[in-house]
This record gives sequence, structure tokens and C-alpha cells, in this order.
Amino acid sequence: MQAVIVIILVTLITFTILHLLPGGAARAALGKEATQAQIDAFNQKMGFNLPIWEQYLRYVGRIFTGDLGHSFQLNQPVADAIGQRLPKTILLSLLSIIVAVVIAVPLGVVQAWRRNRVADYIITAATLLAYATPIFFMGLVLIILFSQVWPVLPAEAPQGFTLAEMFAEPKALILPVVTLSIVTIAAYTRYIRSSMVDNLNENYIRTA
Repeated sequence: MQAVIVIILVTLITFTILHLLPGGAARAALGKEATQAQIDAFNQKMGFNLPIWEQYLRYVGRIFTGDLGHSFQLNQPVADAIGQRLPKTILLSLLSIIVAVVIAVPLGVVQAWRRNRVADYIITAATLLAYATPIFFMGLVLIILFSQVWPVLPAEAPQGFTLAEMFAEPKALILPVVTLSIVTIAAYTRYIRSSMVDNLNENYIRTA
């Protein structure tokens, strides 16, 4: 039931935002130079001249049938645009998770074994800072440091969407993967530390 309520709220908010665009969706799609006749024709074609409740029901109906609409900026169906970019998103997410696990596990182990000591305090402070820093700001800092101050990495991610295009320049993957993994590293490290400390406090461990 809660999931249904969340879905309804999300669709309502999205639908409302679309209708609050300056000049309406027609003006946003056709541009400022569009004539009133063109806007009227667009609204007629897209059903924007229907009652607001009917527009919402049609909007929700299209979503649940897989019709996400048309991107006028990309000039292609939204579903196709998502499909093109989904492999890139999945790859970056998987790589960031792998990096996070590889780094977080030893950090969490060190914290647990050296708990309440200098190493534990330093790692805790670093992970709290990483967790609290917005990811877009972290990405910007990394770009400035490693693409401007020390120009060793490209500032942009690979431009293509296929695996071959993305791995054509492996260095271009480093900054986006590291940026995405930082928050995950912080979360995993704290979880691993907590789990290991709990286990180390078990009677059978202390007895051994």
C-alpha cells in the first residue's frame, strides 16, 4: 500500500512540474519563436487541451504501458534514450561498487581491530566527511584537482554508450567511478566496522 501511495505522489509531482513550465510544455518543446497556431496544434496533438484530470489519467496510463513519451530535445522516444544510456549507467554503478568493496573491507577491518585508537578516529572522520559531502561537489573537486591542478585524468566521462566505446579510453572512467564510489565506501566501511566490533565482542571470540 505504501508503495502505491509513493508511486501516486511521484506521478502527481512530475505531472504538476510539467504543467508549471513557463509557457507550458508546448512552448518548452517548440521554442520561444513558435506561433500561437503552432502551440494550439501541439496542444491538440498531445492532448493538453483536455481536462486536467483526463490528462493525468492518460499520463499515468502511458507510464504503466511503457510509453514514457517523446524527448523533444533528443528527438527520440524517452524509452529509447533510457535504453541507450542504461548499459553505461549499469557499468559505472558496478565498477563503483567493486571499487567500494575493495577499499571499504580493509578500512573496516582496520577500524575494528584498532577501534578507539588514532587509526579508527581518522578513518571515522574521513568517512563521515565523505558521507556528508554532496556527490556533485565531490565530483567537481576531483575534476579540479586531477584535470586542472594536476592534469593526469580527463575531465569528461567516455562519450559513447557501448562497452567498446566506454573502454576505448579507460582513464576517462576513473573520475566518474571514484566519484560514485566515495559515498559507498563511507557507508560500507562504517557497516563493516560495526559488524566486526559486534563479532569481536562475542563471548566465543573473547574466550578464544
